[in-house]
Amino acid sequence: LGLSRALVARARELHVRRDDALSELMDEVRDVRTQAEASRSAAESRLEEAARKTAELDALAGELDRKGELIEAEAQRGLEERVRGARTALERARSLLPQLGAAPREEMARVLDDLDQALGGASLTERRAAFLKSLKKGDLVYLPRYKQRCPVHKVRREEGEVVVKLGSMKLSVGFDEVTLYEAL
Repeated sequence: LGLSRALVARARELHVRRDDALSELMDEVRDVRTQAEASRSAAESRLEEAARKTAELDALAGELDRKGELIEAEAQRGLEERVRGARTALERARSLLPQLGAAPREEMARVLDDLDQALGGASLTERRAAFLKSLKKGDLVYLPRYKQRCPVHKVRREEGEVVVKLGSMKLSVGFDEVTLYEAL
């Protein structure tokens, strides 16, 4: 092309430097991309691990909630059984009242009435109160005395009673004799 050798040599030198710089830049881009991929992969692994641990914690929390409900139900059942036993003893004491004289009978009747009122609220936890309030015809209740689950036929809230179907017969029982929970 008629260019001087020095000019061509200088052009080659600049071209080689540019190629070296481009090659170096490409190597740096490759390194950065490799590092970015490694970082992304590590982040995804951490995210998957976090999701797995969150799922495990959610399952554990659910299990703890379920166990807590079972423990509360068991405690409620125990309390209900004790209240039932106390009510039975109370009724036995009431049946003996006619054998007492007039003055002791009146005093004992007042004491038994006070005891009856105290027992009335003894078994009502918030959950139990909500259960009794929500009772309606067709619900299933458990009768610990008979160890049977029975459908509700009628709810008599004023009397504090529930009429249930036990087999072919209808039975009237007090609110304190029914529970939502069956024995474990």
